[in-house]
Amino acid sequence: MTDIIDPTKTFRLLEQRIAKTTNPRHLLMLNRVLQHAMGEAKPDLDLVMSTLCPPPCCCPIPEPPLYRLGRARGFQSGRAGGGPRVL
Repeated sequence: MTDIIDPTKTFRLLEQRIAKTTNPRHLLMLNRVLQHAMGEAKPDLDLVMSTLCPPPCCCPIPEPPLYRLGRARGFQSGRAGGGPRVL
């Protein structure tokens, strides 16, 4: 059975773009995207995780202090003149 999505097409396009790019920041990002795509195609979780910001974590984002203090309702009701769900 053949793959429905051809990962080598992504690799080829990224490699072509890397060959044309002169901006060092763009080269850094393009190389990181290429490494990430290769890690997803293998699959190699360590390679994929190495392309993410240090340290990659899968923890929930804590609530902002406004919500912890129970002031969210008062804050949201002042927005848009009718509460959080009124546009």
